[in-house]
Order: sequence, then structure tokens, then C-alpha cells
Amino acid sequence: MAFNDNPNVDDNSKRSEESVHVAKGLFSRKNGFITREEFPDYGVDLDVELIDENSGATSKKFGIQIKSTSDVKVVVHNESSFISLPFKTSRLRYLVEREPAYGLILIYDEIKEEIYFDYVEEIINRLCQIKEDDSWREQNTVNILIPLQSLKVDTVRDIHAKFTQRFKNHSLLIKSHGKDFNIPNLTFTTEFATINHQEDKVLLLEQYGSMLFNENEYGILSTAIESLTTQQINSSSEILFIAALLYSYTGKIIEGQYYVQKAKQVSSHLSEEKIVCLEFAGCYVEFAKGNVTHADYLKLFNSNLDNPNLSESNKLLIKINSVWFKFLDNHVIQVTSLDSSSISDLLSEIECSKIDINQKYLFQIYVYEIYYFMALNYFLKTFTEFKLKDSLKIAVPLEERINETNRILTAINEASEAIFNIYNYSLNKFKFLNATAAHALCKNFLSFRTAIYTVDFNENLNFNHSRQYERHYNFGVFAYSIYFELGLYQNAYESICQLREIVELCELTEGTKIGTKTKEELNKIIMEMSTSFGFKPAVSSIIEIANSKKESSLEKFSLIDDDVLRQHAEKIRIAYGLPEERSENIYLALKVIQTFELKNRNPQIELLEDRRHELSPKTHYATPSLFIIRHKVLGIESKPSSDINYLLEQFSTILKT
Repeated sequence: MAFNDNPNVDDNSKRSEESVHVAKGLFSRKNGFITREEFPDYGVDLDVELIDENSGATSKKFGIQIKSTSDVKVVVHNESSFISLPFKTSRLRYLVEREPAYGLILIYDEIKEEIYFDYVEEIINRLCQIKEDDSWREQNTVNILIPLQSLKVDTVRDIHAKFTQRFKNHSLLIKSHGKDFNIPNLTFTTEFATINHQEDKVLLLEQYGSMLFNENEYGILSTAIESLTTQQINSSSEILFIAALLYSYTGKIIEGQYYVQKAKQVSSHLSEEKIVCLEFAGCYVEFAKGNVTHADYLKLFNSNLDNPNLSESNKLLIKINSVWFKFLDNHVIQVTSLDSSSISDLLSEIECSKIDINQKYLFQIYVYEIYYFMALNYFLKTFTEFKLKDSLKIAVPLEERINETNRILTAINEASEAIFNIYNYSLNKFKFLNATAAHALCKNFLSFRTAIYTVDFNENLNFNHSRQYERHYNFGVFAYSIYFELGLYQNAYESICQLREIVELCELTEGTKIGTKTKEELNKIIMEMSTSFGFKPAVSSIIEIANSKKESSLEKFSLIDDDVLRQHAEKIRIAYGLPEERSENIYLALKVIQTFELKNRNPQIELLEDRRHELSPKTHYATPSLFIIRHKVLGIESKPSSDINYLLEQFSTILKT
């Protein structure tokens, strides 16, 4: 081309210029937009800023990408018509990263001179529904579907309203919760302080409710749901599902039960994973009400261990809870050795998973709590056996006592250190994680000190533990405050109950009062929460243990049920190293003693056991023990028998005098 020749304008440039011109005419100042062309075009054709009718430019922007075509291909999907055309995946990604508005994709029909449009997030969602997997993300181009909705003055105004509301909602989230995620809160007070339109609240909950729940944003969820009418809630299966989970796991048991039932009625509209989550929420409510046992809960966990519809996160959580409930179940809880292999396996699986780092830390807390619990139960079992052997005059080598003590303390310290490191990591950054770590530290310390008190473990009597009590009391106060702030009332209730127990135990064992509130004040808060939220009234286990210690050994022995009595018999058998079949004869001997103590009211009457069978391992409890009943003063005695009822019949007259 010569210098004096006019340059040629190719057809593509003409079409591009025409489509941009039409789009700019619609996204005009008159309609509430400032439109700027992007040059060079790295991902969008137009950068559009919203104009507020009162304040002018707002700096709230979204992008528009325009595609022109003279060959519009229409396809049908789910009984609706869409325009199908190839689109660069890199440009889709660029639009998706322009949060929170994302933007629009426009299709200009050159023949009809008409523009069709859709929101970027809707296009992505549609792709995810159509495609079998995410492999399209690795392609250079992908066919996108744009509905046959024309861009006109009215629809442009709707777009303005929608994007304006989206920015308001985003600002609200940042203002209320941004500090939890280290997001700077640089905003100004405007008239748009809350979500005002009912339709927007419903849409917000349906689109982002699950995300907010997973991020533990219970406060904003609760506020949004409570602002809706009953009709609006009942008309949305998604909102019913969120309400069921929200109220169940935040401890509002009555509301939780109601919404679980309502959500189950429309469960056909929910995904398989959400149906399983709903089932767990229902079981959680019944468990909180005391209608479901640990064993029932465990069955539900085990039945879903291999459920293919569950996410990796939910599968891990089920595995953790399965192990946890095995230890909580009174019929399963027999820690015979301090084997940490199951704990190591769980921790390794969590570490290798692809879940969020904070969720990894949260799951690690749960696992270390189980490990701590295992160590404490092994401690109770081991030192109860030591005391039993001492009472039976069976020598326990000092080296064995020291080794067992070191093993237990090593496990306890390992779990405590790991949880404390997570507490420090999350401090002033991630509230829920931080509160969970603080709650675990407080609970574990309380469990350890309670175990020490229960078995009368001989510690250094010159050491006062008041400072440790005060430190862990503060952990409990911190957890309670954060839980209450986040709307996690069930967790807050558990924390305040722990505080009451710590105060009680410290006063009982150390003779020191700690904390800023008295036991009476803590009890008042506990009663108020129990009444307000429908929680099961909390009974102080410390007071029960203290009262039990005041009873004589015979009084305590007379109250033991048959299952516990058989457990004692088994421990005695193991302590003596006797064959398994002799456990029944030991139980029968204990039952004779227990029945006598329950029925005898005459202090002059005594029960004596023929203990000659103890002289040889061959005869030691090889047959049922023989007893006699004797009057201490008169010297009258019954015939030997292993049948307590027969013995009591012989002395029936004496027992009544």
C-alpha cells in the first residue's frame, strides 16, 4: 500500500466497532454507567463503572466481553433455548477473577443487530452442570451457552440494580467479617448499610448460604434468615436446608428440630450430600436432646464411611467422629493399650488431603482431642489396676509404674502442645479455629485434673496448681466469648459449663478461688442458657465425684450395677493372672457381698468368706466361694453356702431384731 492510499478497514474491525458502539449506547451515563474501552484488550472490551444517582461515580466496576457473529447457533438445554459459541477459557478465568461483580458476556447478532447477554457466574454454573468434569478448564476454548435474553434499556436497568446490590452485599460481608480473614475494611458509611430487599436476601441465602455456613458465619446467616417471612423460608429447599444446619449446630435445638423436619419434606430437591448432612443434623438434634445414644450416632457415621456422594472434607469428618464415638460409647470404651497408630493414620490422611489449611488445623484439633481422651482413659485404667493390686497385696514394680506414667504424660503433652500451636497460629486471625483450640485446651486440662482427683493420684503435695487453673480458665472464657459472638450457642454452653467445673475443682483441690465470676453466677448463666436454647440441664460431675468420695467404700459398692460389678471381677482376675473362666466365680463372690450389704441392717451380723481357695493357683476361684453368716456376740453362724438367699433365710429372724 502506497503512502497516498487510504488504509483498508477489515470486516472484523468494523463488526467489533459496531458491537462496542451498540453496547456503549446502552451502558450510558443516562442509564447509570460510565463506560471505558479497554486498550489493549487483555480480557474485557469494556470496563464499566456504576453511577450512583446521589454521589456520582462509585468506583464499583465490572467487565464486559463482547463477541460478534453473523451465524448465531441456537441449541436447546433443559427445554430452554441458548446461543452456543466458542469462547476462550483464559478470558472466562479473567472475568471470574474480577470479584465481586465478575461481569457480563454479550453476543452481538450482526444480522438482527441485537445483543444477548448473561452474567459470568451463570455461564460458569451452566458449564459445570453440563460438563462431566472440569477438564474443559484445561482447554483453550469451550462452548458457552447464552440465553436468548435481549439487552435493552429495561434489562440494563435491572443489571444496574443487581450489580449495585451485589456490591452492597459484598461490602456488608467485608465490614462485618473481613477482619476474620485479614481483609482490609476500608469503607464509608452510606445509606446502604444492610440488605433491604426481601428478594435479594432470598437470593443471597440461596447462592451463598452454604458457603457462609462452611465459613462459620453464623451471625450473618441467622440475621438474614430471621428477617425472612415463613413463606419465603418454606418456599426454598435451599434456605430450609441452611436453617436446619444453622439452628441444629448452633444449639437452638427447638428451631433445629423444626427445620430439619421441614427440610426433609423437600429433600427431593437437595443433592445426595446435602441429604446426608441433613440426616446428621437430625441425629445431632436428637443426640442433644438425649434421645439418641453414642452407639446410634456411631452407626450413622459407619454407614456413611464409604458414601460416594460425600466430599473429601465430610468423609474425613465422618472418620474422625467414628473413632471419637467409639470411645464415647460406654460399652466400647476399653482402652487396653496406648496404641496411637489410629491417631497417626488420621493425622496423615488429613495432612495429605486437599482441604483448606484452616480446616486441616480444625480436624487436627479433633484428632488430638481423641488422643488426649485415649491417654486419660488409659491412665484411669492403669492406675485403678495399680490401686487394686495394692489392695490385694500384689506387688507392682516401681519401674513399671514409672514407665506407664511417662508413656501417659508423653501422649498428653504431645496433644496439648499440638493444640496450643494451632491456638497461637489462629490468634487474632481466625476466630472459630482460635475458639475451638482454646475450648479444647480448657476441656483437656479439666479432664486431666478431674482424672487425677478421681483416682487420688499421688502428686507432689508441695506444688500448687492454681496458676494452671487460672490459665485454662482464661482459655475457657475466651472460647465462650467467641462462640457466643459467632452464634454458636451449643459450644458456648459447653464452655460455660466447663468454666463452672474448673472453678469448682480448683476450689476443692487447691483451696483457691479463681476467675471473675462465682460458682453461683456461672450457674445462673448456665440455667438461663439452658432455658433460652432448650439445652439439657448440666449436672456438675465434680460435685458428684466429691459426694461419691464422702461415701464409705461399702456404700459405693452397694450402688454398683451388675455390668460394673462384672468389670471389677474381670480386673481382679487379670490382677491375679487367673484363667478367663474364673471371672464368673469372682463376680458371684462380689454379688454375695453386695447383696448382704444391701439387706443387712444389723451391725452385729457379719459375712465371712472361706478364703482357703486362695492358697493355690489351681483352686483360686476355681469354684464358687463359700460364705457363712455369723452373729458377732452370740457366735451363732450359718452353714457354708455360695447362695446368699439361702444364707439370709437362715438368719432371717436375727436380721430383723
